[in-house]
Amino acid sequence: MKKIYITESQLDVIREFENKKVLNDDFEKKVRAYMEQLRTNPCHPKYDEFFKDHNIPEKELQNKMIDLGLIKMVDKIDEPKNANGEKQSMHSRKFIFSGANFDDNIEKLYDSFFNNGERKLNECDCGGVMGGGACAGDTTAPGGATTTDSTGNYQYTVPVFGIQRRGIGVDRSKKKKKKDPSLSRPKGKIAINRK
Repeated sequence: MKKIYITESQLDVIREFENKKVLNDDFEKKVRAYMEQLRTNPCHPKYDEFFKDHNIPEKELQNKMIDLGLIKMVDKIDEPKNANGEKQSMHSRKFIFSGANFDDNIEKLYDSFFNNGERKLNECDCGGVMGGGACAGDTTAPGGATTTDSTGNYQYTVPVFGIQRRGIGVDRSKKKKKKDPSLSRPKGKIAINRK
């Protein structure tokens, strides 16, 4: 039987692994592998199951990477002529990678998806605006007043009274029919209220 001694700093890593938390190092390795896919096959990169398992859509990951400056996506559409002289549209895409502040940006990318190794909740997954939560077809609760899926046995919310309109900066003690501006502003001059 062998004895293995670990330091205090290694204990946290082991606990995170046992609790099935996503470690920063594991996340970075998966992102680096995905960046290699973007380099070799930019139009159809292989998307690792790791991201799918942690509910990270590919488009969301790419957008975050672009926002942080890790990658830059360049799309180009050409219309070269084929052998018959007809034009054909060709779409090409390439990714430009930045090494500036790479470690800091990877850390920010990790923090945008995970908190203490656990996946952060996406605002859209909690329901609310769509009324049906993550499933758009769910009509168990009405959405906003203007959604079409809330028709049926639900009602629209409308104001009880008409909208009150008031002029801004108008002295209400003077009951005039016409709305006066708060200060007269002659062209080229500054108006200052000296009350």
